[in-house]
Parts: sequence; structure tokens; C-alpha cells
Amino acid sequence: MRTPLVGPARGAVGNPNHGHLYYRCRASRDFVRQHAIAHPPMLYVREDAIVGPVDQFLHEELGQRHLASTLQRIAEAQHRAAMAEHAADDQSARLRETIADAEAKISRYRAALDARG
Repeated sequence: MRTPLVGPARGAVGNPNHGHLYYRCRASRDFVRQHAIAHPPMLYVREDAIVGPVDQFLHEELGQRHLASTLQRIAEAQHRAAMAEHAADDQSARLRETIADAEAKISRYRAALDARG
């Protein structure tokens, strides 16, 4: 489980305690100070307190009524991510320059051959 305050790289970890499962989110004082967030050093959430709302949310988002729009949003998000990755790795400018250099060399070679007769 990821917690919005401490970001996607840090998440809550499940821990059994006294016969119940708790999610524990730990944030060091330095992390809290550096990111200027209000977060206790250790935050516990009992699983049975969130299962109902999470199940309801998933049922609403992934149920038949919204399934088509949810799948469309997922596909669009994957497409945007792929396009962003492609844009980051875009080498078309470098390839165009390489092609232009090759064409210039070919023109010079042709001119040299034409000059020899």
C-alpha cells in the first residue's frame, strides 16, 4: 500500500499484531522535515478499518457500470507513458543529421567522380 504523504517510493508494510493485520507507515524525522509534511514517526492503520472502503472503491471503479471507461483510462495512461518514454529516447534529430552528413558525402563523391570525367 502506498501512502500519498510519503510518496510512491515508500509504502505501508503489513504487520500482524494481536491477531489483526495492521499497515505500518514509517517516516523518519529527517524525511518529514525535508519534505515539510505532517506525519508521525510511525503510523498504524488496522486493515479491517480500510477493507470495506477499498472494496467499495474497487467495485465502483472496476464494476460493469464503469468498466469500459476505466479500461479506456488505463489504455490512455499506458499510451501516454509509452509516448513519454519514446520522446525521452527520441533520436530522430541525430538520425536526420547523420542522413544529411551521408548525403553531403555522396554529393561530394559524385562531384569528384564527375570532375574526373
